[in-house]
Amino acid sequence: MYRFHPQKLPLCPMKHCRISTVRTIFWTLAFLILLPSLPVGAQAPSVDSQGSLSASLNRESAPVGTVVLLNLDYCLPRGGRLPEKIDIQGLENASIVDQKFDPGRISIRVILESTQTLGTGPIRLKYIDELGDEHWLETGGIRIDVISNLEQKLDERGLKPIRDIIPTQSYWRPWLFWGIPAVLIVVAILGMIIWYKRRTDASRWRPQQIAPHVRAKRSIDDLLRSGSFEQGKYKAFYFRFSEILKHYLEEIRGFPAAEFTTEEISSSISHKEDYSIVGLLKQADLVKFADAIPTSARRDGEVATALSYIDETSSMLQPDPGNVLDEEQKA
Repeated sequence: MYRFHPQKLPLCPMKHCRISTVRTIFWTLAFLILLPSLPVGAQAPSVDSQGSLSASLNRESAPVGTVVLLNLDYCLPRGGRLPEKIDIQGLENASIVDQKFDPGRISIRVILESTQTLGTGPIRLKYIDELGDEHWLETGGIRIDVISNLEQKLDERGLKPIRDIIPTQSYWRPWLFWGIPAVLIVVAILGMIIWYKRRTDASRWRPQQIAPHVRAKRSIDDLLRSGSFEQGKYKAFYFRFSEILKHYLEEIRGFPAAEFTTEEISSSISHKEDYSIVGLLKQADLVKFADAIPTSARRDGEVATALSYIDETSSMLQPDPGNVLDEEQKA
């Protein structure tokens, strides 16, 4: 039996050429079909790897005082992000009202404050890549024509022709020149009259002083009417009672008895009638500092002794009858 060996068979040159051409066409078509799906690492970076930024206005022209909207549309590279404080350069000369930040868009409201055309240079937006480095996206500037409000209402202005120059004359200047000195003179005369009248009235008025013994008796009467003793406030009663006596002693003897203790007062007196006051102050100290409880009869006796001492010492004083208001004058 014989075996068949195809490789040893003679081939037709024309048929071999056709087969090679078909294979070439087939592989070419397959490469073209699979080309878009193949990785393109060697190609130039796409828009997604570089990022993009574009600027647009909602109108091409607007009157002065209008607020226009500027939209910055951006696309960050893969892994890129905006910083916490968004930084935009190129709008330094624009009067920005507010800004709104949305994903992929920054809306900026700009007010047209001047009649000059609003134009900017390139606008840049900072971003941070995935490695933490700072980069900028850049786009061209913007331009908007500003329309004057006066030109829009040209027919409504109702301009009138310019009148001739009207001569003016100040009639009030002579009056001002003579009026101010006259007013000052009148004010000075009135001031002198008022001053003289007040001085005359003050010289006529003589203030009446209350005599020390009258003041002391009134204070004791007020203390008795207060009812503090009847309410059981013995310490408060005797504190006030000794204070009245010390003030009276100070006024008639000329030493600061109100600031002295009872012992200091005892060593400072030089009149024999004052020793009765020292005895009253010592009895008051027993109530104030030793918690002694006085009786109503004791209180009445001490008050009577104080009033008798005041009457006795007041007769030795010689007050000015024109200045001192005594009890008899008051009556």
